Amino acid sequence: MEAKRSPGASASLCVVLLLSSYALVQLLVPTLQSSPSATIIGGVLCSGFSFLLVTLLGNLQELTSPSRSQGHVEAIVSIAGAATVAWAIHPVSATVSTFFSIVTVWYVSRVSKEVYSGSGTSNTKKSTRSRR
Repeated sequence: MEAKRSPGASASLCVVLLLSSYALVQLLVPTLQSSPSATIIGGVLCSGFSFLLVTLLGNLQELTSPSRSQGHVEAIVSIAGAATVAWAIHPVSATVSTFFSIVTVWYVSRVSKEVYSGSGTSNTKKSTRSRR
């Protein structure tokens, strides 16, 4: 049995994870500001926001208009959102977050192209018998 994809459930999960991770980062701001290596770790943590945000925005777009788009706006908004959250820690965190967010969005785009490249075809096995 094939699992059915639900953009609504995925978007809900992304909202919960975004809010939880934002609250965690806000609680850890003093710790993440304490040393140069901690600011870099803060930037890497905040780059996870870009993954969650691009997933959330993609799911919301699929819920509102099922037509496929390139997703450039979603990528830019997610990178900017992650950098904004990281800026609350330190400017170095924002720079690190931007770099890792670009890598994350590139990877998500690459996986998405592989998954949706055959979106017009069926996932069922074709029969090798000929019909008469």
